[in-house]
Amino acid sequence: MKCKALATRSAKLATTLQNVTGATDAQIAAVESQILQTSLLTGLTDDELRPSFERLVRATKDSDAALKLQSIAVDVAA
Repeated sequence: MKCKALATRSAKLATTLQNVTGATDAQIAAVESQILQTSLLTGLTDDELRPSFERLVRATKDSDAALKLQSIAVDVAA
């Protein structure tokens, strides 16, 4: 069940990235990799990182800006 939920959240993020930024499959994979690395380094879960990143993408309309802002948020939360 958890695997299915993760796949659903990944698909939702991918759709947001495609619709908002026009992201390619390679760019989406890079974002997914960044989320995984951030999770491993900080102990924050995908459930926390993925929705926050998605909100930042929608707000900034830029995945690079969203990554930078999420990094700042993670640092502040630590």
